[in-house]
Amino acid sequence: MHVVGTPTITVEKDNVAHGKNAVQVHYPKGIKNSEFAMMALQVPESLRNHFYGRAYVSINGVPATHSVLMLAGSTGFPLADFLEIGTDRGLFQPSFQLNKPTPDRARSETTKQVGTYPVGKWFCLEWEFIEKPGRIVIWVDGKLTVNQPITHRIMYPDGGLTGGFFEFNIGFHTWQSPSANDVDIYYDDIAISDKPIGQLAPVAESAMAKPAAPAGSAAAK
Repeated sequence: MHVVGTPTITVEKDNVAHGKNAVQVHYPKGIKNSEFAMMALQVPESLRNHFYGRAYVSINGVPATHSVLMLAGSTGFPLADFLEIGTDRGLFQPSFQLNKPTPDRARSETTKQVGTYPVGKWFCLEWEFIEKPGRIVIWVDGKLTVNQPITHRIMYPDGGLTGGFFEFNIGFHTWQSPSANDVDIYYDDIAISDKPIGQLAPVAESAMAKPAAPAGSAAAK
């Protein structure tokens, strides 16, 4: 677990996609961009350079600036190199973040803004992370939404970006400082695999997400 400051990660029962529990990341209004909350999971060696993932997600108000949902790469977030699925101005932001600089690898990033995501409701987020050549693919409720090659001016000799996927993180972090509104992100049915995982049964209409944040968030644009 990587938690700095006042954000929290808890298991809750009030807003779930399937079953009885989901994970809630609460990011309070007014905190600084140095604060974050991420669950860290070790990636099996068999998935070191390529893996698929699936999670049911409910995004309830996010800032219009760069925010982070999940990432995979070297250990030690936030001082790590990773492929990331984030958001920016109401779009997904697939990116590469070189946040563990060395004399030969200066801190830097490659970002793209492409593909919309639902707000204020549960949806199935599926993804594919490829280390070399770098690529991030995203499906929303089974529909291909992002298929983005990721290149960077600094590469490893073998053509990789991160040096391999050793750690997968899922949670929330925003670069808006101070954050303008409370943010609540919910995750359920999280899985990673060497093959596409697929969707579960559609989320019941009665499983309503909590209201989106007011003006100032991507949800209110």
